[in-house]
Amino acid sequence: MGQNASEKQRAFDILKNLVVNNEGMFTSESAQKYNIPRRFTKAFIDEYAMDEDFPGVYTMKDTFSDEMFALQYRYSKGVYSHESALILWGLSDLIHMEYTMTFPQGYNNPNLLKWGIKPKFTIKEKYEIGKTTTKTMFGNEVVVYNKERTLCDIFQTRHNALKSVQIEAIKTYVSLKDKDTNRLMRYAKEFRVEKTIRPYLEVLLY
Repeated sequence: MGQNASEKQRAFDILKNLVVNNEGMFTSESAQKYNIPRRFTKAFIDEYAMDEDFPGVYTMKDTFSDEMFALQYRYSKGVYSHESALILWGLSDLIHMEYTMTFPQGYNNPNLLKWGIKPKFTIKEKYEIGKTTTKTMFGNEVVVYNKERTLCDIFQTRHNALKSVQIEAIKTYVSLKDKDTNRLMRYAKEFRVEKTIRPYLEVLLY
């Protein structure tokens, strides 16, 4: 086997491993991390007739596109938040028209709006509060803010969420067995929505 063929085989082996470990997809960025020449990445994409769902995100033909997973795989700094987090946690029956993601202050990518992402930005200290993971409807793991952080985000005045969405979310939350109202009120104080959320809890819990 010649050197070129050997390098190609190495590249294909790495890309196959990426596909297997990432639900049938890989990104051009992940390929670059392994120093795979673009010609071998292109050859792999062509050989397996992969789709480019988003710029630099490639999926196998037999893989159903999980947009939430693919978007976060592409924009890994983004944390699903606000209405998108409500949907992931089952706290709203809204239908995704766009995906809300929170990024650390200073992050800049001009393609976010183009690909249906509604970006929110926050300081580093608050960016980390409540980060966790859950699974999309397709079973893929994504990073999202926990239920308590999400409720605080939804009730912040500057977000301007629909009142009906707020009420549905907190009513559903209160009915959950795994609710943590102590954490919710701790977060509410941190995000300055304590006076807004407390009356709902007093009515719904007692």
